[in-house]
Amino acid sequence: MTKRSQASLRFEKFIQLWQGNTTDLVETFLSQDIQLSSSHRGNQRSISQVIDHLKNDFDSNASNNIHISNVVEKSTTEKTQISAYFYGETTLKNTVFFGGMMIVTLNQHLIDDIKIQMNWVDGDKSLISHWSLPLERLWKPKDPKSSAIMSELDAIWHSSENELSPNSHEERIAEAWYRYAWALDLADTSLYMDAFTDDAIVQLPPMGTLTGKREIISTLKAFRMPWPSIQHYGEPLQIDINLEKKTADLMLGRIIPQQAQDTEGQSIYAAHYKIELHLTQTNQWKIHRMNYLPGWIRTQHGEL
Repeated sequence: MTKRSQASLRFEKFIQLWQGNTTDLVETFLSQDIQLSSSHRGNQRSISQVIDHLKNDFDSNASNNIHISNVVEKSTTEKTQISAYFYGETTLKNTVFFGGMMIVTLNQHLIDDIKIQMNWVDGDKSLISHWSLPLERLWKPKDPKSSAIMSELDAIWHSSENELSPNSHEERIAEAWYRYAWALDLADTSLYMDAFTDDAIVQLPPMGTLTGKREIISTLKAFRMPWPSIQHYGEPLQIDINLEKKTADLMLGRIIPQQAQDTEGQSIYAAHYKIELHLTQTNQWKIHRMNYLPGWIRTQHGEL
């Protein structure tokens, strides 16, 4: 989000509260009737329970950092929703990394619903021994039913028909890839349907060159199934738009949470995508060409 909307500011305050460094009164951004659903520690149904839940996610003596990517904000006459990926670390002598997805809903300018899907953890898991850890394999009978987000019902793209003040072209171009990543990572095939043009061509190792929406979607579906902890964090690095031709080029960096910065604090990316998008008659940007190029790249003060 390039604009600092009131919803994004309240979302940022929630993240600060979660990592334990907020100085704001929670009543200024959380509703009294807030509900929280989390895959790693269950559900809460009041502001006091939610605050207690968030404060006890991490050891009180630990150092915590939570980072956000793949952010999409949509507003209707009834509500504002923010969809985002997160990754973070908590350190107390040793460190554990974690990440997942979330959907935050605001009504009357206050957050009244939070869904947190913890997707993966890596490191010293004794620091989060009170969590229900995500599975690193396909679900089997008698496994816990721990999903907080069911994308087919919860993803913000499924309820944005009456969207107010559509985002800028730059934001919607980035959103096209975020939608693709969400669909892949949460195995929501329905979201793929509008992600690609009918004659799209993508080159994605190890799948190779895929041609046409049918081959792309069927291959991505098969690729995702045995890998439940998959997650694609990304950051737009360059966007070039030609509205006369109704095309755009997007260069996007692939973030690896445990290696998101170099020793000097500069952003680094394990790979990047080169993506061509087309603007449809319904004013939606869709992926037409996409190439995945492995190999580390870095930015200097936010620029390549």
